[in-house]
Amino acid sequence: MGAFRRMREADRFATGNLDHYSTALWYLQRPVELSTLAREALAVDRHAPEAWCAAGNCLSLRRDHGRALGYFRRALQLDPRSAYAHTLCGHELGAQEDLEGALRSYRSALALQPRHHNAWYGMSQVFARQEKWDLAEYHLQRAMQVHPTSAVLKCHCAIAMARSGRLHQALAVVQEAIRLDPGNPLARYERASMLLDMSRPKEALEELLALRDLAPREAPVHALLGRVYRQLGHADRALRSLAAALALSPPDADASGVKAALERVHQPEDTQGDEL
Repeated sequence: MGAFRRMREADRFATGNLDHYSTALWYLQRPVELSTLAREALAVDRHAPEAWCAAGNCLSLRRDHGRALGYFRRALQLDPRSAYAHTLCGHELGAQEDLEGALRSYRSALALQPRHHNAWYGMSQVFARQEKWDLAEYHLQRAMQVHPTSAVLKCHCAIAMARSGRLHQALAVVQEAIRLDPGNPLARYERASMLLDMSRPKEALEELLALRDLAPREAPVHALLGRVYRQLGHADRALRSLAAALALSPPDADASGVKAALERVHQPEDTQGDEL
């Protein structure tokens, strides 16, 4: 982020790399900075595809996926060979549940730039949503060939491996992701989940307690803590954790799994049924 800011300070009229800068702001959830960047970029040059990508990312962060897609397509009108704009179109199509359209956009990006790891990642997420875990892992492996030090890619690859039933391999990969980025909450959550699935609840508990300190308001962390405490026979702690998960769940979230777990806390372990 510092490099992007220095670039902007050096030349406020430069539009190169603003597409990547705006995506970084999108991931960091900084709507005010992203909105300012998009307005300034379009004011400087409405014929710059990077400016339209920045504006599209601004709308995407607001979950206005239809208009965001239109802006990314405007970027493609200005530069049909922009692999990044094709990839951003894929992300928005995926957000609108047009998974086939998303795959077409990612493939267009890769036809232009075969080493575009963002498109390989995007395809993997489409296949993950379809629960085609082998395909998801394949595309993540291709992305990691380009970007081998990405903790995010390793974490998602570990998830795909775990969903395929290869827990020991998945655990090794997610531990590598944590080594690369110790503060990655998703990687630490998935490690705890894998440890629990491998009947190692004490290790899972240690990981989750550290993660709870790192992300105290994340409902899934508390829900998984409830599962761990229940497996360890600590019913009261399980109840507290599950109640916290329910209280922290967004209003529009499906909390049926947490409610069902609350009802089962005092039942024998073998009646637990499906995981949260």
